[in-house]
Amino acid sequence: MSVAITFKEFLQNKGIEFDVIEHSRTDSALRTSEAMHVPGDKMAKSVLVGDDQSYLMVVIPAPTDCSSSD
Repeated sequence: MSVAITFKEFLQNKGIEFDVIEHSRTDSALRTSEAMHVPGDKMAKSVLVGDDQSYLMVVIPAPTDCSSSD
């Protein structure tokens, strides 16, 4: 899995330290942390939120439960 270069640039420009670790595709942040042998509280996940006009990517702690209001 890769991170879009624009997102990497954003983090770098803000001076935010991060590591990109290659891994096989998984179906959840928990399974990703297990596959990478990284504690879940040390990971983040991105979530797309949107309305009728646009989308926004939000980066949140991986253990956070996301529920749709639909």
